Amino acid sequence: MENTNIQNNITEDKEMVEQLFTKEALASLENNNMSVPTHYFENFESRVLNNIHASKQPARIFNLAKRSQLAIAASFLAIIVSSYLFLQSGKNNQQDQSIVSLHEISSAEIDAYLNSNEWFAEIDWQEQINIESTHLEKLNNHLLKDSNNSQ
Repeated sequence: MENTNIQNNITEDKEMVEQLFTKEALASLENNNMSVPTHYFENFESRVLNNIHASKQPARIFNLAKRSQLAIAASFLAIIVSSYLFLQSGKNNQQDQSIVSLHEISSAEIDAYLNSNEWFAEIDWQEQINIESTHLEKLNNHLLKDSNNSQ
């Protein structure tokens, strides 16, 4: 039953397509659509320009009331002033910090700090100082030999 309905629909569609695309139908379609009304392009430019001028509307002017203008100006002023104050407060904080030189810190405080930090505490400082001293002595001797050789 369903197959017969589908088959009938297909044959009806086939007949309709054949009627639409016959040579006579295509020729009449071509004749109807290929013709232009007489005098169509003679006044075409003036009609288009008239339509453009007729559809032009005056530009809307965006006018704010006095209070709105003052509110916007006050907002911008508030933003500028607050930005300035924020930047100035950062500079003052940096200037207020006192600078401490290394000579003002006692050796006991430095030792306590180094001992409280694990990675500093693990370094054998005396051994490191001795190693660096030997490197400096070798470099000094090398420089002395070079200066003696050049004289």
